[in-house]
Amino acid sequence: MEISKERKEELLETHLLNYEMPDEQELAKLTLEELEFLIRSAEVHHKKKTFVADNFLKKIEVFNKILADKIKGCKELYCAWDKHTGYPRVMGDGSVLIFSTKEFAQKAIEHYKEQNVELELKGIRGDKQMFFWANLHWWGMEDLILDVGSYSCRLKRDDLLPPPDFSELSKAQIPVVNPALILAMARHRQILFEEKKDEQWKRAEQFLCDRMLKEVVRGEFLCPVKVVEDPKEEKDADGKKGTALQFALLQDSNGAQWMPVYTDWQSFQKIYNVKEWKGQKVSFDQLMKIAGERDFVINPGSMELRVEENRKKIIIGYFKRYKRQEAEMASGNLVEKKTGVFVGEPIAEADELKQILSEYMKKQKNIKKAYLVTKIERKDDISYLLVVEFKGERKSVFEGIAEAVKPSLGYMRLDMHEADEKAMELIGEVAPFYKKTFLGL
Repeated sequence: MEISKERKEELLETHLLNYEMPDEQELAKLTLEELEFLIRSAEVHHKKKTFVADNFLKKIEVFNKILADKIKGCKELYCAWDKHTGYPRVMGDGSVLIFSTKEFAQKAIEHYKEQNVELELKGIRGDKQMFFWANLHWWGMEDLILDVGSYSCRLKRDDLLPPPDFSELSKAQIPVVNPALILAMARHRQILFEEKKDEQWKRAEQFLCDRMLKEVVRGEFLCPVKVVEDPKEEKDADGKKGTALQFALLQDSNGAQWMPVYTDWQSFQKIYNVKEWKGQKVSFDQLMKIAGERDFVINPGSMELRVEENRKKIIIGYFKRYKRQEAEMASGNLVEKKTGVFVGEPIAEADELKQILSEYMKKQKNIKKAYLVTKIERKDDISYLLVVEFKGERKSVFEGIAEAVKPSLGYMRLDMHEADEKAMELIGEVAPFYKKTFLGL
């Protein structure tokens, strides 16, 4: 229901447009819509600097706290689930849609249906709320949008249920969960079923696929396994044979065999009886060794991801980059130049590349100096950065270098930049690995 003009003025006068902090007991009497109106209004007045002594941000914190408490007290909420993933629908900004009434939810479902997006409405009843918020932790879904009618409000999942605390558990006791991978799989699967598949769609699909495969290498998985008699061993004096581990195998309609692995116990138990099958915890590295040449499938029976030969090659490249990133960060050479961007002298693995670059540059009269650093940004993007001091045309210099080092780069990417003020500031005190002498040697 739309809030009347008179009611809005009353809410602003009582709870916002004054220097006093709002009374939490009085706020608790407001509706979800009224609280969201106050949050939106506080954001506007903070931006406009309505008061010199601005306490709007503190008031927003109080409003959000009361809002979260009221949501937890709701008898029923509704969530839009994606029919193709079996998980809540994830919006473009990574948020999940929650509705305060069935009426609002049905309108949204119809709106998306017109865009050929198939959604399913599911209720979140009061006694099941905590279970749903907990699942959002396992699924990597942090941001929520609550539709309360005339307004929609943004919430953090952690305000409704704090993240689980595993600090007192040993590594072996911590349950297997892969929130970032589940979220990446859901977002990629959603885009596969979009009707419009133009160039923009192709770029978005490739981006989401790359993100998903990068998360696979960070994953920890459960392999269904059971202990069986080893047919290769002779019986002992008691007539018993030795034992061996038998990993589960699935066969598709074409007769191809796949090794199933799972991101969590919830997915595991949809298919396997834990009384018969145990779940062996494995890292990606261990999974590749166990699978060998066999293809594997993540979460068969639900939102599955098949990893066949071509995808294996891509993922192995990401895995090498991931391990290299770990080694670079552990070296102590990297310095955080700005938030999330680390730059520094590369580890010894780069020595061969430096040698190849030096040999090439000796033959180029216009290249004076060159610096090579490792650059890591956005947590998972590692590359070499080559800063070059030269004379002449930038394009021809960089193309020549790229061609010379192409065979030796392997899984690493080489970015290049001329030695201007910005680049030199970024690399800091790193010494040049190549410097042309007076005689050009």
